[in-house]
Amino acid sequence: LGGATGAPARYRRCVPFLLCAIFVATRAPHRSTMSDRSAPTWPAEYGGEPGWWTRVRSAYGEGGTTLDLRSNSIGPEGATALAARGLPHITQLTSLNLGSNPIGPEGATTLATQGLPHVTQLTS
Repeated sequence: LGGATGAPARYRRCVPFLLCAIFVATRAPHRSTMSDRSAPTWPAEYGGEPGWWTRVRSAYGEGGTTLDLRSNSIGPEGATALAARGLPHITQLTSLNLGSNPIGPEGATTLATQGLPHVTQLTS
C-alpha cells in the first residue's frame, strides 16, 4: 500500500492517513475501568517476581500514565509477562519506556500484538 502507484494522485495522498486511521481503530475498542479490572499479577510459572514488576503494580494502583522500565534487564519472558499480565491492567498509560532492555524480537512482537493493543492512549 505504501506507493499506491495504480491509484489516481488524489487518492495517493490519503493512503498514510487511512493506514493511521486503521491502526487507531484496531486499538480503540478495548476500554475498561479500574472497577472491572484486577491488579496485575506476575506469572508464577516464571519464578520469583522481579523488582521492576512493583512499578507495573504501582502504575495500576495509582492510575499512573507513565511507566518507566528502562534498563531493568527485561528479556523476552518479562516482555511476555508484561504483555499478558501487566499492560491489559494499566490501560491509562500514555508513556511506556522499555529502552535498554534485551526484550529481543520475540518480546517486541508479543508486546506489539498482545500488550500494546490494550493501551489505547499510548503516545510514547
